[in-house]
Amino acid sequence: MMDDLINFFKSEEVKKDLAESFNETEQKRKILEAFPYYENVFGLKDRVIYRIEKLDHMKENLKQCVLYFKHPSRWGDRFDSIFVRVPLQLNGITAEHDYRDEYFCQCWSSHNREAMWQIYNTINCGRGVMFVSTVNKIMRAIWDQSDDAIHIKRWAGEVMYVRLRELIQENFFEKIYGNAINVFESSCKGLVMTFLFKQDFYEHEKEIRFIAHKKSCKRKEYALIKVQGQWKDIIDKVITDPRANEEFVKEATTIFEPYEIRVESNLLQNILPAKYTFRA
Repeated sequence: MMDDLINFFKSEEVKKDLAESFNETEQKRKILEAFPYYENVFGLKDRVIYRIEKLDHMKENLKQCVLYFKHPSRWGDRFDSIFVRVPLQLNGITAEHDYRDEYFCQCWSSHNREAMWQIYNTINCGRGVMFVSTVNKIMRAIWDQSDDAIHIKRWAGEVMYVRLRELIQENFFEKIYGNAINVFESSCKGLVMTFLFKQDFYEHEKEIRFIAHKKSCKRKEYALIKVQGQWKDIIDKVITDPRANEEFVKEATTIFEPYEIRVESNLLQNILPAKYTFRA
């Protein structure tokens, strides 16, 4: 099935459409010949995704037209993207990867569940809002048309959940991909793929991760990735925290209204029944 999908996207007509849709330069059209760089993106493009952020942070991001990406080494789970936390070896010799400190990620979920609010409500001090979008819309928003580097600039992929005892084995990545992917290859596809593994304890999150290269942010904790287009074409809607009060919903509506983004109230009192009745 994957072979059929790859052959489909390698057709001249489709490659032309893809190039035009991203307003590619001639050099980037040539890169489209190596379709595996993009197979993860287009396999997920119509997937609806969700992300919870603190309203105060997103207010500033809206003004600056940026999305907040974090370096994988700064994630709370020390086994998440473990490949950026430990030394790498090439043919038995410890080696530094030229771009390991220059890739940043933003995490979304393909599930909209109550558990997400419970996890992030404390982190966001009860001022969280959920953004609803699709993989394709976020990819188009963060696409950097000015970056002519040969290695991967932007990527999207589903997180793969594995048992911890497998994840911490030295030859884990080799066991998964064999010789098919080299972490040190110049395209950085192998490096990018290491950001998509997480222990199965978190499998309920169903994460989709966006990965962006930004050289100027080397060795920093985060990167602000400039977005292309209007926010109304990037974010489908915003859902407020069910534990928030009406004043918070009004505040969120006021913030997103100038960007023509619809705010949907998710107040707990609007969901609960007015009463329960019983018969003796």
